[in-house]
Amino acid sequence: MDTRFGHVTYTKLCIRHSTLNSFCKDFEIEIEKNTKSTSQSFKDHLLEDNFVYFLLENKTFILIYDLDYYSDKTIEIIANKIGRKEQEIEEYLKIRKYKIDPKYPFRYISSYKIDYDLGGYYNFLKYNKDLLYEGNFEFRRRPS
Repeated sequence: MDTRFGHVTYTKLCIRHSTLNSFCKDFEIEIEKNTKSTSQSFKDHLLEDNFVYFLLENKTFILIYDLDYYSDKTIEIIANKIGRKEQEIEEYLKIRKYKIDPKYPFRYISSYKIDYDLGGYYNFLKYNKDLLYEGNFEFRRRPS
């Protein structure tokens, strides 16, 4: 299997490099610890096989994240999407001093990142090197 960062992002996950970087940053997934440096260009770094399977297992959520991240949203849309009150979202953005671009309101911020920061359940995105991600994944989906 080709595990180059560029190949995995474009061909296997069908997203941009920057999307995967943002996704990993937003959900505290340490992508650097799961790569092997082979060149100066990060897109040519090799990802560990098990980490690639972890990403593929979460491909549907990554694609949903991608659509959400790049779409224009309002506070109301964000609140409805993640099941939170608008006031919670407003307070979150105020505390984080998020600057609103009048041309693209709330683009380039993930509704799911906001929910994650507010304590939403995203344990399925905790990568564990000791687990094999190729094969049956149902036991990792159940809440502990």
